[in-house]
Amino acid sequence: MPTIPSKRKQIVGGGVGMKGIVSALALNPSGDGILAAGTFTRHIGLYSSNGSGESLGTFSVAKTNANREIGGRGVTQLVWSPCGRYLYVAERKSDGILVYDVRVTGQLLGHLRGRKALTNQRMKIDVVASGPDGAHEIWAGGTDGFMRVWRSPEHCAGGKDPDWEYKVHDDAVTSTIFHPMGSVAATCSGQRHFVSDDSSDEDIPAKNTKQADNSLKVWSMPFLMSETEEIRDSEPTA
Repeated sequence: MPTIPSKRKQIVGGGVGMKGIVSALALNPSGDGILAAGTFTRHIGLYSSNGSGESLGTFSVAKTNANREIGGRGVTQLVWSPCGRYLYVAERKSDGILVYDVRVTGQLLGHLRGRKALTNQRMKIDVVASGPDGAHEIWAGGTDGFMRVWRSPEHCAGGKDPDWEYKVHDDAVTSTIFHPMGSVAATCSGQRHFVSDDSSDEDIPAKNTKQADNSLKVWSMPFLMSETEEIRDSEPTA
């Protein structure tokens, strides 16, 4: 998959490309063969024929209104909505998730804020189907040990706060993944912890040393199958 136009195309004034290490790939689930590619230089490209075809367009996620609020230092994950219409962009050092409408290349619909992922570590997000006609939610973990949910994430003009959150770990929640049936979820946690250079081991009481939580948990979430908000707001059980 060439991300930079050939010299021949450049000479004749054609070709669209992007520079930087390709750090994320995602194939559109609608079956139209569109592959999205993201880079650490904060560019996104759309390619036809599952990535082997021509470039459909490229755009930068850096110069947006959302950038001033949630930040970002490079694309780490791309996720499509079930209908293939919306593209969700997760970045390192970002407190949110960008939402694009791919029908108009480069059109930012808005952003999901409050993700709590201001770290260089990869913090993954997931799309969870929540009803017919492509209804879905975005689930993501944060460095504070919480798992958060944004319902109807495509309606996010001006920024959207999480609709639901729950403490699942005592460390950074690096990934969430859901069973296709929609009632069981798995979360994992962990990050590197460093002792301050200006402190010796003798200066740090054992009780004040942060205990790392490197664990995998499986959660029962039968409320995800419910149509009522009252039950859907229930808490998961490990």
